[in-house]
Amino acid sequence: MPLPRVDKILITWEEWRGRILERAATEECDGIEIVVSADRKTILKEVADAQVLQVGALDPEILARGRHLGWIHAMVGGAGHYLFPELVESPIPLTCSKPCFGTAGAEHALAAMLLFSRRIHHLRRPPMTQWDPGRDGELQPFDLAGKTVGIIGLGYMGRAVARVCSSLGMRVLGTARSPRRRVDSVDGLFSVDRLPELLSAADFVVLAVPLTTETRGFMGRSQLRSMKPSAYLIDSSGRPPLLDYAALERALEEGWIAGVCLQPSGQHPDVRMPAANSRFWNHPQVLVTPCRGTSREQEDAVLDLFFRNLKRFRQGRPLEGLVDKYAGY
Repeated sequence: MPLPRVDKILITWEEWRGRILERAATEECDGIEIVVSADRKTILKEVADAQVLQVGALDPEILARGRHLGWIHAMVGGAGHYLFPELVESPIPLTCSKPCFGTAGAEHALAAMLLFSRRIHHLRRPPMTQWDPGRDGELQPFDLAGKTVGIIGLGYMGRAVARVCSSLGMRVLGTARSPRRRVDSVDGLFSVDRLPELLSAADFVVLAVPLTTETRGFMGRSQLRSMKPSAYLIDSSGRPPLLDYAALERALEEGWIAGVCLQPSGQHPDVRMPAANSRFWNHPQVLVTPCRGTSREQEDAVLDLFFRNLKRFRQGRPLEGLVDKYAGY
């Protein structure tokens, strides 16, 4: 079987234009035309003879014009919004950058756990100085070692969270759509129908699942009610539609859970996220981190993945970060 020919790459994701072209100059891209554009007319014209499409912009019309496409890559970690019916049914493989978010996501989850366990989140009310005697007796910090973390979703990020927590002496429980016999660093593996059992045992619950039809509104009243009143919810996915905010507000007001750590995500009124001036955001046990689960190194890893996959594609080898188009991630 002949190896795939690549003489043109179309990139519809302009944010890293300079970085991508600079990197391409150091890779084995001689003889490959690289076109970068977010202009729709240009995209529809240039995709006609491209073999590789890096997105950015993608819709049924662009896909239909790409008669020679052999591989599509999404620069983001979750590609669910690209899965329109025509692409799902297409034989063209779709990859995304999900393998690159493990370390940053795991360290984000760990930071949240330490903020809660060492009571550092209380610094904002009010800021302290070294003149203060400390509030150890009042706030009672606790060790992470010996505590239980429940990880919902054992993809790249979930498994990275498991490794970090296990190294700190934590008991690690995890749930996955397709349970395996064993996952490294996971002490107990639960099927989705046993989720209440995991939630009731965890001191920290880390949400690390993709956004699909099945996971929309996934963390709702029943799940929050299953958690211990002393447990904390940490959203490492950064996907607001996973949460039932009305249930989350009630959980905090009525003490179903001890606290929650969320990521900045912009406006999402469609999922009934509390308004910017809502008292929810001033709740002492609600943390919103300044940054998402990203890092400088993670951005470099995204570029590494694309150019590594480009070599794999040209060599006819399996691609990394392949999206299961029917499962949605």
